Amino acid sequence: MNDLGFDISGWQKHVQWDSTGHAFVYIKATQGVGFVNPWLNDQHSGVVDTDLAWGFYHFANPHNDPSDDARAFAASIKEYGADAAGNLPPCLDYETSVGDPNAWIYAFLTTLWRELGGEKPTMLYTSASWFATNYIHHDWAPSVALWVASWGRPPGHPTYLTPRVAIHQYTASGSIPGVSGPVDLSYSIWPLPQVVIPR
Repeated sequence: MNDLGFDISGWQKHVQWDSTGHAFVYIKATQGVGFVNPWLNDQHSGVVDTDLAWGFYHFANPHNDPSDDARAFAASIKEYGADAAGNLPPCLDYETSVGDPNAWIYAFLTTLWRELGGEKPTMLYTSASWFATNYIHHDWAPSVALWVASWGRPPGHPTYLTPRVAIHQYTASGSIPGVSGPVDLSYSIWPLPQVVIPR
């Protein structure tokens, strides 16, 4: 079964979790080094009492050492148990092309895995155009799945699509009952049980 989901950050401070009507959610945990979503604790406390599959994402700052970003993200993952079985894989949100993006991403992922005790299912998020022009490492570990932002396309039909594309973010201006303001909405191209960290 393919399911609908959404993602939130500090912009969506309060969520009425019993009203969302969706199956999964990504929550922004960290950004660069030294920034933690100030609403993370409340958002996590709310989602764990629901049936939603949930996971954390990190917004990259490619001007930093990737290992420093990874360690900052790993600290939040470990604090909240976000890499537990049944959760969505930890996700790196990478939205620029500073320097060598692929080298930065690979260093981030390898450090993150080391911090979490070994290679684990992981998600990489960026735009369809970025994947089409910058993404080189098709030989990366099969544990790395892709979450593609391709807005204005029918759910499940991003402009960049390979077997590694697990989730399609199809709009940045959706609306969900219980969530204030515009919300990013996504569709799981893979059946959701295949997206989550296996038990």
